[in-house]
Amino acid sequence: KFIKNFKKLRVHNEKSWPPYNYNEFGLPKGFSIDYMNLLAYKLGFEIEYVSNYTWNEYLEMLRDKEIDIMLNIVNTQNRREYINFTNSYAQSLPSIYTLNNRSDIRSLSDLKGKKVSVPKGFYTSEIIKRKYPEIKLIESADMLKSLEDVAFKRADATISDFAVAN
Repeated sequence: KFIKNFKKLRVHNEKSWPPYNYNEFGLPKGFSIDYMNLLAYKLGFEIEYVSNYTWNEYLEMLRDKEIDIMLNIVNTQNRREYINFTNSYAQSLPSIYTLNNRSDIRSLSDLKGKKVSVPKGFYTSEIIKRKYPEIKLIESADMLKSLEDVAFKRADATISDFAVAN
């Protein structure tokens, strides 16, 4: 019934979330994009990829029904208030990233009192705010900016999916 009513679905496309969801020269690419394209082909609907927004803007667009689907999104309690989730199609391996010369950060507990940069609206931001208030949270526009915050010593660490950060 859903597919019958929506012949064209608006789906979010990240600027830079390789290998899952990114945009290269104006073309949506990545594992999540390939998976969505396969579903669209098999189920007979069209996709309009929506690009060039931040993660937090995409969350607002989904809440306001300006887009229909978000890919590669973690199921959290806050998000379940306005998002219906499918079963997972991939697993995330969250990892802490620091500069090579840091030997004092090996776990979440080591981040107490430290500056941690994560993209605004990411599930890691939700978790840090709720469970680790002693971490000094820096919210960036995207994952690349969070990695830059670490590289340029504006943050002590970032937390990202292993495949994406690598």
